Amino acid sequence: MAFRSRALAQSEVFTPVARAVVMDDMATEREAQPGNFAIWANAAYTKGYCVRKVEEDDIALTFDLAPDDQMPPRSEVEAMTNTISLALRSEDSDVDAYLISDEDRLFDVLDQIIGSEVRNRLDTVGSETKMSSRARGELEDYITYWVVRGYALRAAEQATGAIVPAASATS
Repeated sequence: MAFRSRALAQSEVFTPVARAVVMDDMATEREAQPGNFAIWANAAYTKGYCVRKVEEDDIALTFDLAPDDQMPPRSEVEAMTNTISLALRSEDSDVDAYLISDEDRLFDVLDQIIGSEVRNRLDTVGSETKMSSRARGELEDYITYWVVRGYALRAAEQATGAIVPAASATS
């Protein structure tokens, strides 16, 4: 699933609602972080979003955008994204309502994506630059935040009704 998620991330995967949320988040990130961090965040965000889309594909679950008159406000999607993201990063949260895959399987896949992203960023830094274990931990936390947020965004679209099962979009 991790490989398929990384492959899918090479295309334009976001719905218009998700794209708007991502663009706002990345604009904020570019202001807050110097250098390539927003580029790294965007790549991690996209891959997390794609993990959820691959899960959907695995069970033949297809979605359409909600009709305009039923589309929730973007602020509702953003608030639900925050709620799900926080739940996924908290040990004591019950996340079953937001998951498609088994929790252990999902976290294994997310860990694979996060590990791959961290290795990619360390390769970018280069072998001539020695990164401390503290800095590496901070990089892992940073990448984790964005991968999980991407997954949460897609789950939030479903939870808020921004995307609806394909069969019910025409009813």
